[in-house]
Order: sequence, then C-alpha cells, then structure tokens
Amino acid sequence: MKWVPRRELLDASEILRLAGIAIHRLGITQVRLTGGEPLLRPDLLEIAAGVRESFVSAGLDPQLALTTNARSLAPLAAALRATGIRRINISLDTLDPNRFAQIAGRDELAKALAGIDAALSAGFQTVKMNTVMLDRVSLREAPELLRFCLERGIEWRAIEYMPFGPHAVRVDSTQQLDFSQLRPTLEREFHLEPVRDNVDIHAPATRFVVFNSARTQRLGTMGIISSVSAPFCANCNRTRLSPTGVVRPCLFSDLSCDLGMLLRSGASDDELAQAWAGVTWEKPSGHGLGQQDFHSPTIPMAQIGG
Repeated sequence: MKWVPRRELLDASEILRLAGIAIHRLGITQVRLTGGEPLLRPDLLEIAAGVRESFVSAGLDPQLALTTNARSLAPLAAALRATGIRRINISLDTLDPNRFAQIAGRDELAKALAGIDAALSAGFQTVKMNTVMLDRVSLREAPELLRFCLERGIEWRAIEYMPFGPHAVRVDSTQQLDFSQLRPTLEREFHLEPVRDNVDIHAPATRFVVFNSARTQRLGTMGIISSVSAPFCANCNRTRLSPTGVVRPCLFSDLSCDLGMLLRSGASDDELAQAWAGVTWEKPSGHGLGQQDFHSPTIPMAQIGG
C-alpha cells in the first residue's frame, strides 16, 4: 500500500476544526476514530480530547469511540479512556499465531491480545472485537473466536468479507465463503436468540443473545454484519472523513469532497459545512455489490476507515 505524504495529512487542529463543524453545524452526535490504524498518530490523545470538548461545548453527551488493531494499545489504553473515549472496537481476524502473521504480515498476535487485556482493564463502557470472515478457515475458527469473547465479556462481531479497493475481486459466490453458513456453524455449540428490544436501526450489526446449547445459561451477546448479502444502506447515517480531509458518504462509492483542500484554501466554517452537507445529500441509495456494473472504489479501505 502506498503511504500518504505527511504534508497531505491533516494536523490535529485541522481535524478538530472539521470535527467541530460536524458536531456544531451538521448534527453529528457520535464520532469514531478509526483507520488505517489511529494509534499510529502521536497526536491521537490530543485529537480525542478535542473531539470530546466539541461535544461538551455543543451541549451534547460525548459519544466517542475508537477502532484499533490493538497491537499498540496496551500502553495507551488507560490514557485513551481518560480522554473520554467510551467504546472501543478491536479488529482481530484469528487467534492462530501463524495465520495472524500471514494476514497481518507481522508476528504480533501477543501484542494484540495484550491490548485487549489492557482495554478491559481500562474500563471502557463496551469492548467489541471485529472479525472479517475471510474464507472457510474463518468459518472453522468462528466458534473459538466467539468463545474467546464470551469468556471475557466482549461482544464478538463477525463481518462478511467485502471486496474493496483497487485490489479487490468481484463478488463470486463460488469462490467466497458462504456467509449464510456462519450462524448454523455457531449453533452447533451455542444457541443464538435475536435481540428484539432497543434495536438501533442505524447500527450495522444484527445482534444476538448467546446461550449455551441447552439454553439454560446466557453467555453474552454477538453481532453479525452482512454488508454484502443483507445490505443496510437504507438505514446508513454515516459520513467518513479521511486523514487528508476527504469526506465520503459511502464506503463503496468514489463520490467525495476534499474538505482538506477547501480548508487549506481559506474556506470559512459555513463554506466547509455547506460542502460537507452537499456531498452527503448525494449519497447513493445502495452500494451495488454483486451487480455486474459494480466498480470497487479506487482507494484502499485503510485510507477511508471502515
């Protein structure tokens, strides 16, 4: 993957200005710091604290979350919690050290597991673990991943693989994992009961209460995110701001607006808000995955944030 030149990245003050516009002028009530890997930024604590202050100054309850691969999380977890981050999602696709090294390109599973332990100790309101179901091996590993999370009070979320970016392949049911087999695979060892109360229609996951197979003990909760086979585009209310200031209303579209360029050209807060709102109103009605005319976006997921 090609690295973005440092001069093109927004600095903390620029990010906080745009975050403030989103919160004060555009009705944003939740912010998630994601990546790529947000822990690579040395000014992350400053950014998190500043976003929290924007919520407070707007008279809103600070709803601030973080998504990370957790490999650098252990020494930072307590400080991140102190900035006001309430919820943390950890991306981990396997518990097998060899497979982890193959996927991540580094033998750092132990660091990720230490980061998970640190997050649990830091007292975040919720800790979730996201696993992309890459292939049939992921399906075989699914019960172990769910068990790992249940034992620690973590909500596991299984995510359907999404072909994305310039190196993505077209969705092909003959080659990809049959995601519909996930729930039957899990139910060989657990009983899953759909959550029916207090359902957030804008949340991407279909949530389940997990019981033991005899249905005598509630073990925890999990979620399934079926972005390809059961898209939730109609209820999507998200907007994504890249590290360079490009805002995108949809992960699977090249539709965008370069707020960073406008900001550095002297645009006012009103002009930035108007540009952001304008591209948001052009949000596609659906992503079109699996259709013959679908074209994957031309930039990798790591430069947008999932």
